[in-house]
Formats: sequence, structure tokens, C-alpha cells
Amino acid sequence: MTGELVRARRAVSVVFAACGAAFGTWLARVPAVQDRLGLTTGQLAAGLFGLAPDRSSPCCWPAR
Repeated sequence: MTGELVRARRAVSVVFAACGAAFGTWLARVPAVQDRLGLTTGQLAAGLFGLAPDRSSPCCWPAR
């Protein structure tokens, strides 16, 4: 493997690990956030669904 490919692979691994850690931390805090904001389960679900990226988001568009 070339040096550039190794650096790219490491960068992707770091970003993947950081996203996983952030998601895991947020997931553990969801019940506390729900209690703090006084949300019902339905309200929480609607709010979390609103956070999900969809195909209309530019970050999900395929590269050309």
C-alpha cells in the first residue's frame, strides 16, 4: 500500500470511531434528555426521526 492510501485508511478509521463514540454517548443520554425536556415517547421519537438524514440532504448525494 502506498503512504497516501495508508493515511486515507487511518483517517476513515478515526472518523468512524469518533462517530461511533459520539453516537454511543448520545444513546446513553437519551433517557435523561427525555426526562429533562418532559417529552413523551412519541414526542421523542418524532424529534429523533427529524434528526435522521434523508436523501434530500446534500451530505447524502452521490459524488459525480
